[in-house]
Amino acid sequence: MRATNFLLVLICSLFSSHFINAANEEIEGDWRAKISNDKIRFKLTIFYENNFDREWNSSLTIEKSELEGLQLEKEHVFELSKDPGTITFNGKFSGNRGKGEFVFKPNEEFIDFLDKNGFGSVDDEELLLLCMNGIDRKYIEELKTLGYSDISGSRLVEFAIHDVTIDFIKEIHSLGFKSISTSKLVEFSIHDVKPKFIKGLRELGYTDLSPSELIELNIHDVTIDYINRMRSSGFRNIPLSKLVEFKIHDVDPNYAEELSKLGYKDVSASRLVELNIHDVDIDYIKKIHAMGFRDISLSKLLEFAIHDVDLDMIRELKNLGYDDIPASKLVEFSIHGVTGDYIKEMYDLGYVNISPSKLVEFKIHDVEPEYIKELQKLGFKDISASKLVELNIHDVTIRYIKDIQRTALKNINLSRFVEMKIHGVDREFVESAIEYLEKRGKRVSASKIINMKIHDW
Repeated sequence: MRATNFLLVLICSLFSSHFINAANEEIEGDWRAKISNDKIRFKLTIFYENNFDREWNSSLTIEKSELEGLQLEKEHVFELSKDPGTITFNGKFSGNRGKGEFVFKPNEEFIDFLDKNGFGSVDDEELLLLCMNGIDRKYIEELKTLGYSDISGSRLVEFAIHDVTIDFIKEIHSLGFKSISTSKLVEFSIHDVKPKFIKGLRELGYTDLSPSELIELNIHDVTIDYINRMRSSGFRNIPLSKLVEFKIHDVDPNYAEELSKLGYKDVSASRLVELNIHDVDIDYIKKIHAMGFRDISLSKLLEFAIHDVDLDMIRELKNLGYDDIPASKLVEFSIHGVTGDYIKEMYDLGYVNISPSKLVEFKIHDVEPEYIKELQKLGFKDISASKLVELNIHDVTIRYIKDIQRTALKNINLSRFVEMKIHGVDREFVESAIEYLEKRGKRVSASKIINMKIHDW
């Protein structure tokens, strides 16, 4: 039992010792590099023995002069030594390319320095990033001078990763952003908010922009060139928020110019956005014009796009004889599903040259070709378009007509069926009414039965 306890204590001791020592141990990995004039671009890779799928990669560009012992065309060792630690490279450059292995040894004194200055713990890979990106004691002291004395270790690493240099911070401060937060500085660097961009905006009259607004502009690629091109297209005093909308919805400066050539002058910014949201492109407009709609408004073109009024639909309607159909009626056709096929089926049933308004009425009230065919099978011929609409408004279905026809009540016309439906006359009532009238020797008729229903017989 004692032996077991001793073994357990020994294992736990070794296990905890491994993790205590692992905090700032040497890191090993591979490197590849490319030389360009006086600079070398390195890519460092770390593979983890305990996790086959895990891989750490980072890149850095440094001056040749920063490397100690660098030679070409031979296997050798050279070093990059900075405050956070030393990277020892072992390998060879052939021509302008090189590869090999590296070892990074953290600097314990710098680790203590970070700890004493309130940065907390920084792991080995983070120290390597600090080393690669020139974050040293001088950098940290200058940060303090600029008013950033309370920064976490993780923020310092972000500054290193995203190349937030002291010069960059000073330039941003000089433009009036002295109180800018460290997180916003990182976002500026990520989204490429450069001092030149801020100055360019100010020259265009955009002077009171917040860091968040500047970031949004860069996220959506609202460049100085884009703003100038929009100005050339007539949009001179447009708010930046609208320019962001333009970019989100792919409003190109050329688009506004082309609209002007087609006769659409003084188009509002909001209208431009709407047109792009609904894909009303210049080619579509030109084709609609060519179909005879030269004076169509942009609002109607938007309706066309929203309701899928396409060129094929217009061509088909023209082939069916609807040459002068107004734009508003085309929209109605599309909304209510009046298609070329529907019109052709109506033609086949004898409904030729029916007005566009009546076709829309048909669709609104569910007048379908199959309904007409069934009515014709029941002996109802030459039904007017208005009567078809009336029948459907009052829900005179084929089933209802057949039910009534199964009674002794015969030769009922469609108008009478409408009356019966309006007053709630069903088959059961008809049969009861017929029985009542026959017992009393009275004449049976549809009008008499309807009257009985009206008077609550």
